[in-house]
Order: sequence, then C-alpha cells, then structure tokens
Amino acid sequence: MGGNDFLNEIERLKDHLSKRVRGQPKAVYTVANLIQDNEVLNRKIETKKRGPVGVVLFLGPSGVGKTETARALAEFYFGSEDALTKIECETLSQPHTIQTLLGAPPSYIGFDNKPLLSPEVIFKNGRDVNPKADNPDPRVQKLLGLKMELLRELKGLRREFQKNQEKIMTLNNDLLLIRDALEFYFDISRNMNADRRDPPHKPNIDMRDIEALTKMTEIELSEFSRMAVELRIKESQVIWQLSDIDMELSRLNPKLLTPADEDVENEDPMAIILFDEIEKADPAIHRLLLQIMEDGKVTLANGIESDLRNSFIILTSNVGARTMGDILKGRSIGFGQTRSGSSSDRTECTEDGLENLENKILGIAEKELEKTFPPEFRGRLDDVVVFRPLSKAVLLQIVNDQVELFCQNLLDKGISLDIDGAVKQHILDKSAHRPEVGARLLNHKIKSILKRPLARELYRRPKFSGKIRASVNKDNVEFEFTEKAE
Repeated sequence: MGGNDFLNEIERLKDHLSKRVRGQPKAVYTVANLIQDNEVLNRKIETKKRGPVGVVLFLGPSGVGKTETARALAEFYFGSEDALTKIECETLSQPHTIQTLLGAPPSYIGFDNKPLLSPEVIFKNGRDVNPKADNPDPRVQKLLGLKMELLRELKGLRREFQKNQEKIMTLNNDLLLIRDALEFYFDISRNMNADRRDPPHKPNIDMRDIEALTKMTEIELSEFSRMAVELRIKESQVIWQLSDIDMELSRLNPKLLTPADEDVENEDPMAIILFDEIEKADPAIHRLLLQIMEDGKVTLANGIESDLRNSFIILTSNVGARTMGDILKGRSIGFGQTRSGSSSDRTECTEDGLENLENKILGIAEKELEKTFPPEFRGRLDDVVVFRPLSKAVLLQIVNDQVELFCQNLLDKGISLDIDGAVKQHILDKSAHRPEVGARLLNHKIKSILKRPLARELYRRPKFSGKIRASVNKDNVEFEFTEKAE
C-alpha cells in the first residue's frame, strides 16, 4: 500500500470509529495514530520490527465504548465484529488458566485444542474477509482464504527450516569439538608413550563413551538433515499450490493477483485482540503480556512460536469502577437528577464539565492501576485512554444511530418506519436514572420500548408491507400502520 493510500485509509478509520464510538475523540485519535506511527516506523526507520502494532489500555466507567472500539476496529479491517479475538480475563483468574492462551502441555487434557493466542485463532479472519475486494465472488473469496492459509503455512515452513539449519550447524560443531578433543587425547597419549612417563594431568577418557556420543550426534545430524529435505519438498509443494491459485485468481479477478512467493513475512492481516477486564487476570497472564509487549512473540505449549507483531492489542479495565459510578450518580451527565433529586439542577454538561469529570476518573484510575499492575507493566503500554462519560447530546446521537440502523433493516423488508422525535426523547428519559451504566441501559430501552413492541405488532401482521409511524401517547409508544397500495 502506497503512502497516500495508507493515509487515506487512516482517515477512513478515524471516520469509521467516530461514527461507531460516539463522544470519545481521544480514543479514536489514539488508536488511529498508533496504527499510523507503527506503519511509518516500519517503513522509514526501523529495520527489525519488535512488539505489537500497539498496546493500549482503556479505562473509564461502564457502557461508554471501550469494548465497542475494539469491535469497530475489527469491523473496519475485516468487515465483521467476529474478527475480534476477545479474551475474557475474568475466566483467567487462576495460574493454570494460562493454558487457555498458550495451550496445554503434551499428554495433558486439552492439548489438541487451539489456544487463543495461536495463529489459527488470532488470524482466523484473514481467511474469511479480504479488504482488497468489494462484494467478492464467493469463488474468489474461497481462493483468497485458501491462499492465506497456504501463505501462513509457507511462512511456518521457512521458519522451521531456519531453526532446522541452526540445529544442523550446532551438531556439526559438536562433531568437530569431539574430533578435536580426540586428537588432543591421542597427542597426549603419543607423547606419554614416547617419554615413558605420565603427564601431570592425564585425561581419564573411556573411548566407549566417546564412540557412543559420536554415534548419537551423527544419528541426530542425519535425522535433522532428512527433516531439512522434507521441509524443502513441502515448501516446493506449497509454492506450486499458490501458483495454481494465482492462476485461477487471475482468471476470475486479475486485480487480486499477487505473486505466490512475494513478501511472505507480511501476509498476515492485522489481528485485533481484546483482553477484557485485564485486572481480573492472574499475575501470570500479566507477565505473559509483558513478554508480548516487549517482543511481539510468544511460544505456545506445543513449541510453535506465535508471531503477534502484526496485532493491535486492547486492554480494558474497570479499576475504580465503583468510585467512578459514585461520581456519576452524584452528578448527572446532562439529563438526570442530582442526589438531592431537584429537577431544577438538571443542566447540560459542558465540555469543561466533561473534561473535569474525565480528569477525576483518570485520577481514580491511575491510583487503582498502581495497586493492580507493577511499574514495568504500566511502562510498556503505548498509551492509556480514559473514556469520558456520555453527555445527553452523545446519547441522543447513539439513539439516532440505533434507530437509523433499525429503520434500514426494516426498509430492506419492505417496511418504512417513521419515528417521532418524542419517541427518542422518551427513550432518553427512561434511561436517565442510571448514568453510571452509560449506553448499556440505553440499548436495553431501545429494545424494550421500540423494537420488541413493534416486533409483536408485526408478528400479528405477517404479510404487512407499507409505512409505520411511531409516536408517544402518555407513557407508551404507539404504532400507526399504513398498508402499501396495491
């Protein structure tokens, strides 16, 4: 991807995140800039890549977009939220649960299960979605998925071959050392026989041990040499398969054709990994993350090295959540009431007010972080983002987004839904009493007030096609149905 193309992609990413994660400009800016900086460093400055694309910690109250940002990032790069590898740290509270990430040791239960940090899991999405193609032919999509698997296999074969060659070199050196030692022994023996006296340090060597060691080393060397030949054969077979796929791709869609052997090291798409509620994970998981943040690699229980250098890692934490919730309950965010319950205290929270709340939450989070994570862990994070509470204006944006998506889904089924502004305000008012849960209650209220009642009405009209108007009557949402003219 050229420089201008990449910068355009970053701008599209910012736009996408801004629409999916309302009211969190700092989070959008941080994520996009980390990805951009990583690309610039790798292209222009650093020759050897270390560490993931980015590791960022998201803090803040519940329901303000921390997990949603990870989902939106996965959707942008792969077209689906399913592309996100989500790791629930609440399930990793014991030391042995590290096996979930790295796999179980040989002969242990679960050894055959794919660990969450294996390439097959974290890069699973490159097999299903290819960002180069818009609405691709299913045959093309299948071939692209197969090509991605083969490229990954080729990368693994070459890495294994390199390790094989290093082992062969070591064994050859061992044989040379054994031969040098024998020559030294024989030289001493000859001198001893010529002088007819014992040397000051006569070596005590059993030739049978030397012969056994030599034989064992030669056998091991022969085995690794045989493996090297097999690896080269497998590599040739994979390259031939890739060539066949490229020929077929060239026939179906020439724009997608890339040389089979080109830039294998960069064929993995960027993986999006979310460690949700990282503070609940056992310290063994934190130590593992330290290694990943430093090297961008981790060795699985089966001995395979998983390369995470092309992954973007998001950690979310609810440290200090209770105190943050108390702050939000004590001062409503734009539309609720204060603890005194006085309706005259209702005010729209200004930008300065949000900034003040954000700083308070940051102070709480930093104190809790110091208690939870060691300095070396905090020091290796690329950035820490505090998600601000959601103002009334932002919550209204979220309602509009959800309603627009809902209306579009209905329109695809031949139903036009017109929603009165009072309905949206009604949903906001019903969510006002729990500002500490952010948009989560809002999403629930959209379902219970609008979506489910309408679904029940449509169930009674299975063949309905036409226009529906939603309005508020007293404390209920009512629907007016107008059949489409024949």
